[in-house]
Amino acid sequence: LELSCFIQAGRAHARPRLPPPALVMARLSVAALLASIAVAGARSASGLDPKPRPNLEEWKEGKAKAAAEKEAVAAREKKTAAVGKVVEMLESLQAKILAEGEAEAKTYEKFSCFCKDTTKERVEAIQKGEDNAAALSATIEELSSQRDGHDEAIQEAEETIAALKKEQAEADAARAATKK
Repeated sequence: LELSCFIQAGRAHARPRLPPPALVMARLSVAALLASIAVAGARSASGLDPKPRPNLEEWKEGKAKAAAEKEAVAAREKKTAAVGKVVEMLESLQAKILAEGEAEAKTYEKFSCFCKDTTKERVEAIQKGEDNAAALSATIEELSSQRDGHDEAIQEAEETIAALKKEQAEADAARAATKK
């Protein structure tokens, strides 16, 4: 590191001059690369490398095997995706049916309460009407018997009127005979 001096408020200070960040990163990258090469060389020299490098045929076979496995996985995923879609559709349908069932239950409950209330009101109205009919029938019978009595009184009054008219006519004729 280089040192540079600068003056601040009359005092001289020594400040280290830092290399640019790109240079630091390049140095670290080179050091890491050298370390990994040294470790790899030491492992292969000591026999600690777990897998020796494959030859071209083994490499091609490995690639073909990996491609076949990849295709098999893709085929399984495709099949499971279809099954998953069916399962998702069934779950969606089940949720929809349950929601419709709950809505239908609410509607039924509302309708059944309406029917119960309406039936109760109708039964009460019918009972009230029957009671009124019985009371009116009794009133009609009473008034019919009173009418029969009034009819008899009218008949007697008409007979009395007819007799009185006859007497008046006779009296008028007798008077007219006496005036002449």
